[in-house]
Amino acid sequence: MPDHKLVAGGWALALSLALVGCNSGSNSSSSDSGDDGGGNSTALLEPGDNEAILYYKRPAGDYDGWGLHLWNDAAAGCDGLAEGVPTEWTDPRTASGVNDTYGAYYIIPMRDGGDCMNFIMHKGDEKDLGDDDKRWHFGALGNRIFTISGSQLLSPDPIEAEELAIEGAKAHWLDANTLVFADTTTATRVELRYDTGAGITVDNANKTLSGGTAIELSATT
Repeated sequence: MPDHKLVAGGWALALSLALVGCNSGSNSSSSDSGDDGGGNSTALLEPGDNEAILYYKRPAGDYDGWGLHLWNDAAAGCDGLAEGVPTEWTDPRTASGVNDTYGAYYIIPMRDGGDCMNFIMHKGDEKDLGDDDKRWHFGALGNRIFTISGSQLLSPDPIEAEELAIEGAKAHWLDANTLVFADTTTATRVELRYDTGAGITVDNANKTLSGGTAIELSATT
């Protein structure tokens, strides 16, 4: 398998490489009548008429500031959002609530017969779920989807983060800005994380890294 070069933006004193992947006023109602689909529960909300629901999971639970940029694109035939729902970049749609199991959920009003929308998950100018604009077609995915931070996957079924580990990570540091290592084809995010006090830890229960400073690496040729 060919090596992949990845570029870091600066020097690091201690290194860890984290490869993270994934498996595959509302009318909304819960699929479990004993819960409203939020809070400490495995219940899921069912979209009501002319509604869509997007679940967004951040394993660390840090949802503050994250929201949806929404817009219609009539020229591309994707203009299902109800009037008044499209957003400005500086004023994203905030979560309707947070489910401890599936993450923050966004209940999105659609026009009658609307079956497609465009969206970006972002916090300021930081994007998640990939850098590209997302187009959600109900015909392919239904009107409820699940997403997880660091992955581009849009799934009609709940998805979970894979195990996260530092052990066994190996790379060749060619210069101050370039690392080379093999087999990153299954990774949705590759980062360099450093800490002068050796304070980087792995929480496998929540599938997160903490401590130090992280620099996301990008592939180059």
